Amino acid sequence: MPANLPTTGNARLTIAYASNDHAQQWIYVNNENTLFTSYYPDNGDGNAFIRQTNYAKYTYKQVLIPMNKLVTGTNTITLGMPSNSAWVSHLMYDYISLEASVPTLSPSVAIAASATTICAGTSVTFTATPVNGGTAPVYQWKINGNNVGTNSNTFTTTNLANSNVVSCVLTSNATNVITNTATSNSITITVNTLPAKPTVAWDGVQLSVPSTYTTYQWLLNNVTVSNATTNNYKPVNSGYYQAAVTNAAGCKAVSDSFAVTITAIANPATSGTASVYPNPSNGNITVDLGFNPSTTINLVIISSTGNHIKTIQTNNRKTSIATTELATGVYYIKVSSGVYNRLLPFTVN
Repeated sequence: MPANLPTTGNARLTIAYASNDHAQQWIYVNNENTLFTSYYPDNGDGNAFIRQTNYAKYTYKQVLIPMNKLVTGTNTITLGMPSNSAWVSHLMYDYISLEASVPTLSPSVAIAASATTICAGTSVTFTATPVNGGTAPVYQWKINGNNVGTNSNTFTTTNLANSNVVSCVLTSNATNVITNTATSNSITITVNTLPAKPTVAWDGVQLSVPSTYTTYQWLLNNVTVSNATTNNYKPVNSGYYQAAVTNAAGCKAVSDSFAVTITAIANPATSGTASVYPNPSNGNITVDLGFNPSTTINLVIISSTGNHIKTIQTNNRKTSIATTELATGVYYIKVSSGVYNRLLPFTVN
């Protein structure tokens, strides 16, 4: 019986007898331990051969079997005669048939995509969901009508172009189907172009990339730098810097690495430049500018990863700053006012 076997209604078992003599018919359905039904065939009263010349005594029997007693695949109908029948009793069969009304099936397949609007080179996975595909459905994926992929219910690719149309043809091996092939819905993919890779420029003070992009993010040694989201950035640490940019479609490009080396500040005792002490510190530090400023000076504490922790403004040559709130590690004091810029490293123990 096919896989779409109904569970209601009846199947019709037809038995045509070639010979019958005072014998009782026993019938078992998929279970030889439980008798389904029994009867005496018609025209069986002592006629050794009932299919005579005039066919008057030819007989057959139709038995209705509930569909819920049948199973998908092979069914076993056992015909028997009880052993207590007289020795002259017998049954001979001309033909036996089992008929049932089984609805026909229509295979179908629907596909879905992990994304339909992407940036060039993005991986997209398509998944097919079959209906009445049988036990071993076959899948043929297509892009713009051309065969791609393998015989799988999923198809993954990074080679889509704008306006590509993806579909799938299912070949079903289910029984009792009207047709064994079905074509899925079509999915049109929008592919946005990537921005041009930015080129990093360095003027000795700051890094920059062209201002033609939509968003910016600077990286130091592949780690995001906090609050570095414009097209230029003044580095405070040595390392390899990159600029990650996006265009209006949100597609991303990353520059090549640009090596920056921050030169240490010379000894203020000989050069007259700013200094910080004690260094290392375990309490307070003092920033000595080395001169009496005529304008407000910004003192910015920066972590070794480039995060700006806090800013102190001063008009004094010497400024005391508490470091008890800072975790152990290396920090920098950025001294700036107009064209005056210095970067002073210090350590907190």
